[in-house]
Amino acid sequence: MTISSAQQQTLLQLAERLLDVSPLARALSGPARVAAVADVVSALPADASGVGEILERMAHRLGTPPLEWRPAEADKFTTFEQAISEHLAIDPTTLQPFVSSGSGARLVDSASDEARRNSFASAFPPHDVRTPDGVIVRSYAGGPQGAPAVILAAPCGMPAPLSTEWLTFFAQNFFVATWETRGLFGDVQNGEDMAYDWPTQSQDLVAVMDYFDLRHAHVMGVCGGAVVAAAAAAQQPERITSVSLWHGDFCGLSCDRTVHQKRMAELMAFAGQSKSAAGSVQKLFQHPSGFSGQKHKTNYLTLYPYASAELLHAYGRLNGAIMNANITKLLKNISQPTLVVTSDDDETAHPDGSRYVADQLACATLHVRRSGDHLSVFDAGPPLTDLVLNFVLSHQDERRPRRQTSIN
Repeated sequence: MTISSAQQQTLLQLAERLLDVSPLARALSGPARVAAVADVVSALPADASGVGEILERMAHRLGTPPLEWRPAEADKFTTFEQAISEHLAIDPTTLQPFVSSGSGARLVDSASDEARRNSFASAFPPHDVRTPDGVIVRSYAGGPQGAPAVILAAPCGMPAPLSTEWLTFFAQNFFVATWETRGLFGDVQNGEDMAYDWPTQSQDLVAVMDYFDLRHAHVMGVCGGAVVAAAAAAQQPERITSVSLWHGDFCGLSCDRTVHQKRMAELMAFAGQSKSAAGSVQKLFQHPSGFSGQKHKTNYLTLYPYASAELLHAYGRLNGAIMNANITKLLKNISQPTLVVTSDDDETAHPDGSRYVADQLACATLHVRRSGDHLSVFDAGPPLTDLVLNFVLSHQDERRPRRQTSIN
């Protein structure tokens, strides 16, 4: 049987998506069950079991967690299994040629190898960074060595690939680095003894700068990462030349909060009490009906810190510390040019928090988008990329106080 280039592309896409879901799949207690996309379930070919063989071979080749092909159990999937299946978007009819072809195994291996070459970890190789208190955080970096630097402080608890579009954008002209939240990724030896407070999390940002020997950098903070970025800017005024704070989760300030922020603060407080408390809440996330979070194409990433009781407990402590952070006094110590971005219709992080922060800063530019939900920031579309690029380039060497407001 002749395999077309379009069919081979489908195989490559599946391998790339297996890499995408590997952080969530690895965090689960056992192999995740997966099924086909909903609109082809009723038309599964008689030998659809061959899909399982392809998945098994790919996972082994890629070094990703094994998945179990269970189309008959799709109605019993957990929230996490649903998210994985939705992202894989398997259509068995398009994989049929590789099941029946004598060269199918070779083509699966070839697609897997190409996916690894195109992967996030290939573009942004991981580095283990030791922080001042001895905790190891995983950092990812790319872009030209010696170029002006950008450090991305992502939302607490989110796998680094969530920021792929931003990292790819910056890497064209900057050396860019990010890191994954302490205590939530890789092997954590310190456990309950590890520091969870937000000042320590901001020191992790500085540790990343030190690791890559970066004397100066622009720091971009998103959601809870905006609190971390602001704290680092106050601590390191000579090294952080400018700052941008995007849809900041400034929940600890005396500002209005969204319904989401109020619920999240309660969840973090409860889950952070103990592993048993986190376990009782985490059971609710096992069932799709019990998860009321925002649906987005990145669900397979944003669900990560809810994947186990251990993760949710640590997340409750880490993200809870950020959400409770009252950084009002700290803002007075930030003299760097700062771009503050929010939108009128952000239902995740209330825009009033960003407005308050911009008003307290000595050198702030407030940019209010008329429309754009919280997660849309990670699409890194041209309006936003143009905005931050112009800001960073115009403030590489100057620190003249300026306050502006723009709405578009």
